[in-house]
Amino acid sequence: MAAVIAAVMIAVPFSEALVAYAAYEPNCDVNAEAAYMVCLDTGDVIYEKNADKRMAPASLVTIMTAILALEKVDDITTETNTLKRNIQDHLYLIGNVALGGVVLNEELTVEQMLYAMMLRSANECAMMIADYVGDGSQAYFVDMMNQKAAELGATNTNFVNANGLDEEDQYTTAKDVFLMAKYALGVEGFREIVETVTYDTGATNKHDNLKWQTNMQMINPNSQYYYGPVTGIKSGNTADAGRCFVSVATMNGYNYLLVVMGAPTVDENGNAYEKNLAFVDTKALYNWAFNTFEIKTIVEEGRQITEEPVKMSLENDYVMLVTGGGFEYLLPSNLSMSENIAFDYSSLPEHIEAPVKKGDVIGEMKIILKLNPLDEETWEEIGSVPLIAVKDIAKSEMLSTLQSVKEIFASFWFKFFVVLFVLTVISYVAFMIIRNKNRRKYSEVRRRKRL
Repeated sequence: MAAVIAAVMIAVPFSEALVAYAAYEPNCDVNAEAAYMVCLDTGDVIYEKNADKRMAPASLVTIMTAILALEKVDDITTETNTLKRNIQDHLYLIGNVALGGVVLNEELTVEQMLYAMMLRSANECAMMIADYVGDGSQAYFVDMMNQKAAELGATNTNFVNANGLDEEDQYTTAKDVFLMAKYALGVEGFREIVETVTYDTGATNKHDNLKWQTNMQMINPNSQYYYGPVTGIKSGNTADAGRCFVSVATMNGYNYLLVVMGAPTVDENGNAYEKNLAFVDTKALYNWAFNTFEIKTIVEEGRQITEEPVKMSLENDYVMLVTGGGFEYLLPSNLSMSENIAFDYSSLPEHIEAPVKKGDVIGEMKIILKLNPLDEETWEEIGSVPLIAVKDIAKSEMLSTLQSVKEIFASFWFKFFVVLFVLTVISYVAFMIIRNKNRRKYSEVRRRKRL
């Protein structure tokens, strides 16, 4: 799947990131059925695979469960709920264990439930949160989840439960998971939870202590999958979903968010893979991104570009135009700025008329990415910066008056009235000639009659 490279402008307002599609393929095989990778520093999507394909989400669902708990509960450290029999019986009937080790009537704070859910995919704790926030109704909480997903633009998502266990009509996409995960990172308390490796509850009403270690082995220094740049967020695995992992990674000042979904657990012969391929894909894609891309400054603010002809001024025939903002772009490190970047000034007018104010926007400079300088089909406009005047230029009143007179003389109505006047004069002269001729003829007739 072709990667996506998007532009980011500095100091130039814009409504949406400008996107150019470029053939930058990762240097690794991606086992997962779907993937979506974004540079958080710029918003650039640098890799996607089946990003809009609807898939079972496994416990990636709990990202939304956590969002609602953190936003709806006033104090997660003091508000509590207990594991009720209906929740326990439901998990028992579907053959699922309580992965947090919570027992009937055990009381936990919402914070403790969040740690169990996000670190251990504790299904009972996800349902306890749904029960608490949903006023005793799992269905009401699921409605809240779907409403929140829609608000975030995750329109290819439908939740059926709060824990991510496989159920009919529960689905999402890699792109939608990205939207939810990115939002979650901005919710107070979320990062602290998902970046935790081990958590101890201390004494509860049923246990001296419950100790949970994260399933996200890429953040566990003792795991074979440990990868230093990764700092969370959530892993998952079900029969329908395969292995999934949503993560954030930081290296050398660059930050990425990556979603991988549907990594297989068995090969074509039905033999189980020895490794978690979601973790394998994640590490390979991060290594590729960190070693391939960097943010390059293409245009600096205030860079002199060209002189533009000026009319209606006696003092200046030209005004210098400079860039009104800088422009940065995420590009492969080995890309040549001189060979692969070009500029287009075609939007500039042939001339401008005084008066000109310093800072006036005269036009724009388009920035062209030439993936293959010899093949124009690979050229993409990746952004633009405004070109502004560097100084004030006063208008000459004399030239303005002359120009106004010239415009009057050149106008349609002036020409119309001149023609009308000439025709009137000609008509009048013709009329007078005919009239005088008739008078002379009439006078001659009268004179003869008198004789």
